[in-house]
Amino acid sequence: MGSQKRRYASAWRSSIGGDLRRLFLWVATENRCRGFYERLGGVVVGEQTTEVLSVPVELVAYYWPDLTALAS
Repeated sequence: MGSQKRRYASAWRSSIGGDLRRLFLWVATENRCRGFYERLGGVVVGEQTTEVLSVPVELVAYYWPDLTALAS
């Protein structure tokens, strides 16, 4: 695994005191970083539409079941 991926996973874990083992992340479907999340092993587990300032925004949920595997 690349060092960028390890740093990213480590940052997720340390930001919550190291107790974070799983992660759900909602992002806009138009987010250009989606490919990065997928390369990190994020699995799409949901989709929904919400409103931000009265504008509909399509969202997708990514899930990582084991962040410790990313940081190793």
